[in-house]
Amino acid sequence: MSPARGSTANRGRSSRKRSISACPTTQLGQGAITLHSEERLAASDRGVVMFRRLLRQQIEAVQAGRDPLGVAFDTACATVQVEAGNFILEPAG
Repeated sequence: MSPARGSTANRGRSSRKRSISACPTTQLGQGAITLHSEERLAASDRGVVMFRRLLRQQIEAVQAGRDPLGVAFDTACATVQVEAGNFILEPAG
């Protein structure tokens, strides 16, 4: 199987070094990290707002001693095993 396009596996050493040295420039070009209080969120950023709200709620849940979403430390609330497969059940009766 051939390497994926854009992969560094099929390029020479000097080419790989150039792309690595360009990374800091790319990262600096994005600008400094801004504070949330200084952001100007638009309607299209609704998902960002929802995620931040959910994250804040889950942090508060952990601080209050509750389990966050998707995590259960109580063995009584352990993952339920569900049988799955290709089979046909006989009708009850």
